[in-house]
Amino acid sequence: MKKITLILAIMAALIAYNLNASGQVVAIPVSGAGTSHPDAELLAQAFLLHDTDHYEAGLSAQQWVSNSWQQVEINMILDLNLYITNMTINGTKIPLPKPLGGVPVPKYGYQSFNLNVSALDKFNNVGAHGSLYTNALTKGSRILVNMVPSFPPVAVQLPKGLDQNSIQVNITGSNGWGWSYDPSTGLLTIYTYDPSTDVSYSVTDGSGVLLAHGPLPFFQASPGAGTDDTTVLGLSNAGNIINLPLGPNGYNYANNLRFDSWVTRNGQSVPAKIINIPDVGNSKLYVYVNAPLGTTVEVREWTSAGAMSIVPATLNADSYGTVSLVTSVPVGKAVITILPPLGAANPNAFYVGVFKSY
Repeated sequence: MKKITLILAIMAALIAYNLNASGQVVAIPVSGAGTSHPDAELLAQAFLLHDTDHYEAGLSAQQWVSNSWQQVEINMILDLNLYITNMTINGTKIPLPKPLGGVPVPKYGYQSFNLNVSALDKFNNVGAHGSLYTNALTKGSRILVNMVPSFPPVAVQLPKGLDQNSIQVNITGSNGWGWSYDPSTGLLTIYTYDPSTDVSYSVTDGSGVLLAHGPLPFFQASPGAGTDDTTVLGLSNAGNIINLPLGPNGYNYANNLRFDSWVTRNGQSVPAKIINIPDVGNSKLYVYVNAPLGTTVEVREWTSAGAMSIVPATLNADSYGTVSLVTSVPVGKAVITILPPLGAANPNAFYVGVFKSY
């Protein structure tokens, strides 16, 4: 009976949502979002490993039902526009008369609210993930989840024939990792979960002798190298990377951009803005930037292995700060890096337009 009462309470919120789609939106800050990822270009390269087809989200919380707080588990599938197309509550599938624009929140909200979100490609490979926990979530609040890409496994060359049980592996700069060792090849494969882009490893044998250490070489070329009754779900990317798919019309734009990413130049972290273009589709790319005078624009060709190369391009800049760039060769997926003028302090927000060029 309690399970039926709980589901009916959620259904009431769904019905209320369909009848009334207005309400206050309150932002929930995500502590430390993006601060552990200093190099946004590596993050951009990782995001483009998988083309997102849909999202899956799991919600766990306490809900006030029949004068007591009761556990509720909600699983959802969302399309690319973050509309919920499929929902189950405590294992019961809920029919949706139309895609739902947000997470249903009951009258008294939730306690101990925990949400996990995964971005999946059409083969159901997880390309990125994020989570949020808050003690209390009220109606009309907004969920902001910072998405972190899945990094590929990295292979490190060790001597062959080692005893796997004697190997000690230590990783810094990641919230979790796993590893496996093949004694026939000597390859140690390391899997990282939610890493920063400044990850290092060390490997010792059973007696504490150092076998290998160094920075983790990601993307190696070869092994050994809101409404009243719903909460709007917004996803941001680690490193403050934005995605600008060109879509069927071949263009897109973004305004009010800031230099809120960080990239590495000459061994130092410098401010930048990183933009991913996942669907250039082997066409030339035209980039228009209305930014402070002296702004630099770079376009890199995405690759699944090795360092990304700067694409040759024709660049024009006027005396007002407008920069236009067109690549000299076609690209498939592109990472755009925009760097502020040297020594500029808190430059103003700027506009970017991207187009296919034929």
